[in-house]
Amino acid sequence: MKKVIIDESRYIGCGACKKDCVAGIISMSEGKANVESDHCIKCGHCLAVCPVNAVTLLGYDQSQVLELKDQPEMISPESLINTIKSLRTIRQFKDEDIEDATIREIIEAGRYGSTSGNSQNVRYIVVRESIEKIEALVLKRIKKIQKIAKVISKVVKLPYDISSIPFEKDFLFKGAPVLILTVSKSTVDGALASRSMELMMKAKGLGGLYVGFFTAIANGHKGVRKALGLSKKEKVVTCLAIGKPDVKYYRTVPRNEANISFK
Repeated sequence: MKKVIIDESRYIGCGACKKDCVAGIISMSEGKANVESDHCIKCGHCLAVCPVNAVTLLGYDQSQVLELKDQPEMISPESLINTIKSLRTIRQFKDEDIEDATIREIIEAGRYGSTSGNSQNVRYIVVRESIEKIEALVLKRIKKIQKIAKVISKVVKLPYDISSIPFEKDFLFKGAPVLILTVSKSTVDGALASRSMELMMKAKGLGGLYVGFFTAIANGHKGVRKALGLSKKEKVVTCLAIGKPDVKYYRTVPRNEANISFK
């Protein structure tokens, strides 16, 4: 079954859809575009590149399509780089909840992140009511590992010393009211979605913390996996603890120079 429909009454024969087709399934004949097979990855390039809006991608809600010509000018390079430079990991949150509508806006940004082969294989778990329960499960496991590490460290130098870290309540999530987990078979796809969400959080006046300890434990902990409803092949790629910052930063910070090689 074809996944792309081209409206011949609108088509002008420019061939833009053929040139930009990733799967190479569009051909040109007598000034018309033809979809030759159903091996379409539904990336939407043909729809987006058509100057006369003659392409329909089946299986999607067409109302999601945004006409870019009606949009204001794109963000300036200076504004974009300053926004990226100003992103900070937040570990101090106000005791304020986040509305569901705001959470959906943040996830919407993640939904439009790139995925390999347009697999769109990222899903999102919002944790709110069960934060304390899940944190307790993870901390219990970490404390067991901590005890083992203390014994091993007497014999072998470990790459990361966790023996003196106080793994107590709120250590992981710092009192954040909401967690957004990206779940995917692809680490790259999940990470790209997370970065898009982080930028939207910034735009909404929120901040977040990537909780590495949580993801490290959660993926191998049966109790946590069951509580989150993860299938056997799924993994938590990132855990973003989000909330309204209870701290203000007045400047960016320096970073090492980029290590760049031109070949």
